[in-house]
Amino acid sequence: MNNQNSLYSILFLLLANFAFAQSDEIKKLLKPKETDSLFILAIENYVKGLHGLESKTIYIQYENYLSRLPKTINGFEIIKLGLANRKKYFRKNKNRLTLVEISPLKIENGLFNITLTPYGAKLKGKRKLELSYSHFHRTYFKYLNGRLIMDKTESGGI
Repeated sequence: MNNQNSLYSILFLLLANFAFAQSDEIKKLLKPKETDSLFILAIENYVKGLHGLESKTIYIQYENYLSRLPKTINGFEIIKLGLANRKKYFRKNKNRLTLVEISPLKIENGLFNITLTPYGAKLKGKRKLELSYSHFHRTYFKYLNGRLIMDKTESGGI
């Protein structure tokens, strides 16, 4: 009987080790990569200018390269809008909301950048989306010591 208990103990330890190792692997897959961190930093810079707003929700146009964004950034809820959930959130906001488009990482004049463009969005009917542009927010990154670090920000518009 003692050998059987030892066998169960060893089996339990092996399974526990396997489960924790799998958990770590899953966490690694879901953990933001370096480029994801750049998008998060660009959003953090954008929300610094959003003081005084009642709503603490940012609606982002869903793109595959934004799939690892966290659900909250600096106290703002991040909701990625795509065709599957767009109608729900527009209804919730009386068919009007600010929809933020986030560009992929680009390089211009030796600096990398990410541009956030908030649009006043109005849903008309089932499929027609009217967008009105007002401004943009761009975060620049420079390549230094093998890493991309924030260099400056720029905002502009009409």
